[in-house]
Amino acid sequence: MIAFTFRHNIDIKTVCILLLIENIIINLAFLSLNNNLIYTAAVFAFTAITLWYVRTDKLAKPIAILLVITLLAEIYWYQTDHPAPQIYFYFFKISLSLIVRFLLLYRPHGLNYYLDSGANILRLDWFVYKTIWVSCVIECAMICEFLIRHTLKINALYIYYSYEYIMHALAVWVLWLVVREAIKLQQQSLIQA
Repeated sequence: MIAFTFRHNIDIKTVCILLLIENIIINLAFLSLNNNLIYTAAVFAFTAITLWYVRTDKLAKPIAILLVITLLAEIYWYQTDHPAPQIYFYFFKISLSLIVRFLLLYRPHGLNYYLDSGANILRLDWFVYKTIWVSCVIECAMICEFLIRHTLKINALYIYYSYEYIMHALAVWVLWLVVREAIKLQQQSLIQA
């Protein structure tokens, strides 16, 4: 709705489209959750490729370490016939978030190169970039809690019970940031006219 309302502003429209595509892909992936070995391996491979591609991101190295630890835990669970949790879905969400972070940083340059669109770097890009950082940290905490619960048999459910509330709060925060920035840009264009 925001992208349509501010459709003449290429900056707001592309940020909205990026976030919309990310959410559509996450929801489709959630609907197709499948706990077989090939699906799990494909998601872990996708995460490894994404981490290599965005290796300059400060989050890439800690997430790569967490990925290796998780892969070791998955091997352990497979060999001990322990029903493994579907941790790979959280890695899928992290991978998409890292891709969106990357695209947010290079959005204006890419659009100007391909579309000659006159796209600009916005404060919104930076705010959403940082908010995605927070969501990646929450996803990593969720994965760590799964690892503790299923490997060490400690009943850690702190993030598990608050995860949905935190993620919804972050989504509302991003929505508010986009609306606020869109309104500011609209007011600036009216003042200049």
